Amino acid sequence: MDETLSERPAASLANSMLTSGQDSTELPRADVEPNLALGASVEPARFSDAAGSKPWARPAPSPNPKRIVAGEQHEYAGEGSGIEQRTDAELLHVGCGTYAREKLPPVFRAGWREIRLDIDAEVSPDLVASITDMHVISDCIVDAVYSSHNIEHLYPHDVPLALQEFRRVLKPTGFAFIEVPDLQEVARFIAAGKLEEPLYISPMGPIAALDIMYGHRPSLADGNPFMAHRTGFTGATLGAALIKAGFAAAMVQRDSSTFGLTAIAFRSKPSEDEVAKVQARILPVTDLPAILYTPVT
Repeated sequence: MDETLSERPAASLANSMLTSGQDSTELPRADVEPNLALGASVEPARFSDAAGSKPWARPAPSPNPKRIVAGEQHEYAGEGSGIEQRTDAELLHVGCGTYAREKLPPVFRAGWREIRLDIDAEVSPDLVASITDMHVISDCIVDAVYSSHNIEHLYPHDVPLALQEFRRVLKPTGFAFIEVPDLQEVARFIAAGKLEEPLYISPMGPIAALDIMYGHRPSLADGNPFMAHRTGFTGATLGAALIKAGFAAAMVQRDSSTFGLTAIAFRSKPSEDEVAKVQARILPVTDLPAILYTPVT
């Protein structure tokens, strides 16, 4: 284990924190949970693409640049556009792909204003940028960053750049919600000789260990190089990478049923109460253990 890293189980308080039968989609809105580091207690950011007006986003290199102003209607591009959200908490959804509100974890579906960023202009994001260089976004400006199965597409030497960018754009009370494949779980099936046997069925079709390791083969065959995987993580290496990127703490949960890792990375040191609330309200499986990683002091 890395001697600069502290690793301990995060206490599972899900049953005590959630009332019986409460569904995750009915979680309190961010603006009524000031003790949870969701950023709602911070004054809402001002949105503008005009220089000199405290911009959160400088003009993006997009073929169809947009203005996004707090409190005004934000028209999302793509199908399902025209949705109006009036919220205090801003979510930066990186590697967003085509617009679909249901892509977001339940905690972000109410009380959060989604800002979509992608390297591919064809999916009509609000901002066109790479996650390794999000210069179109100013420092300390969003309440949360959501990244679902993005950083495994980077080369290993680019992963620290992306994680540092996630941290840079977060407010002091902000956090990053990151999902990646769990190569430790995938390796069990590879060791058993099940390299190409389907492990589960996704909306894109059957997914085998080979797809998780190197990228979705049908998409690659169709000429989509963005689907290639160039690195991977175990729970321990993901936690270590987040701490090395400057996060004050990172909670990582393994879910063998989905071959996935979920990490919640805190920009500032969380209290024990905040850790318990995040585990109970934000992690995808409340009855699975999580490991909390912090720097050794």
